[in-house]
Amino acid sequence: MRKIDLRVADLFAGMGGLGTGFSKHFNVDLAIDWDYEAYMTYKNNHKYTDTRNEDVAIQDFGKKDFDMISGFVGGAPCQGFSNINAKRTKDSIEEDERNNYIYELVRATKSVKPDFVLMENVQGVPKEIKKDLAKKFRKLGYKVVSKNIRCWDYGSVQLGKRWILVASLHGHVYPDPIPESQRRTAKDILRPNIESDITVTKSVLEQIQKIEVRDGKLWYPLPNSKGVNYCMVQPDKHIGKILNFTKMRYVKPDRTGYLSSHEMKLAQGFPPDYEIYTDPDKSPSKQRKSIGQQLANAVPVETAEMFSQAIYDHILESMNSLSHWRFDK
Repeated sequence: MRKIDLRVADLFAGMGGLGTGFSKHFNVDLAIDWDYEAYMTYKNNHKYTDTRNEDVAIQDFGKKDFDMISGFVGGAPCQGFSNINAKRTKDSIEEDERNNYIYELVRATKSVKPDFVLMENVQGVPKEIKKDLAKKFRKLGYKVVSKNIRCWDYGSVQLGKRWILVASLHGHVYPDPIPESQRRTAKDILRPNIESDITVTKSVLEQIQKIEVRDGKLWYPLPNSKGVNYCMVQPDKHIGKILNFTKMRYVKPDRTGYLSSHEMKLAQGFPPDYEIYTDPDKSPSKQRKSIGQQLANAVPVETAEMFSQAIYDHILESMNSLSHWRFDK
């Protein structure tokens, strides 16, 4: 079977979870994100990608910049849909302007007609919106598979519940979950010699050491913790979804402190040398918050890579089975 050169545009690119995963099989030619620090993280780690600090909503997808694009991947801002958003109600979902961004991939698809589109977001996206998006892609001629998944079932060490839609002009495509016996566990990312970015207080440490871990339970509140929950990391288990570690805590297996930002980065599947940019003029606490939020917003790299592999193989198989292939870019 012949190899093919397929080019991808990463919209709402963040720090590069989808882009890093898809770069294993595709050329990620273009990445766009409005957040400057996330943009800089992406740019510094993807030297051959045209990375732009712009708003996806103002993009003219009819420009020549997108002529060579065979696929769009992207995860629009999810805060308005997230269950973690304490102010989330049905009315707030309808009123939150950030939620309109989820339709930008449809707008891009109408203009470019790529071979495939991958859209990801939190599972809290309302069912009617998920159905409407699938309907819009089908009207454009795409076969659509839309599912709620656990990232742990798709290569990641974290549980990470997400919603992922894949639309393809060449048929239905979606990877199969990994058998449970082959799934990763926390021991793959633990680095005991690396200190945490956040110091645990003596009183909290005493409370953590008294927690009785129950099978199947990941998160534990402490008295007077003011909304902060504690994920008790166990080496032979997956860990909870990666949230901003300055707001939620991930407790080391020996209960002597918290996981470091480096371990959190590994839990999201990024390479050890993947550098996370923060504004040097910010205070250390604000820099930590930025690192935590960039990581929390990212799609696990291993999950992205599994989808990348499935989509690449799907297109390659279609290409080799047709005498007249529409893709000649």
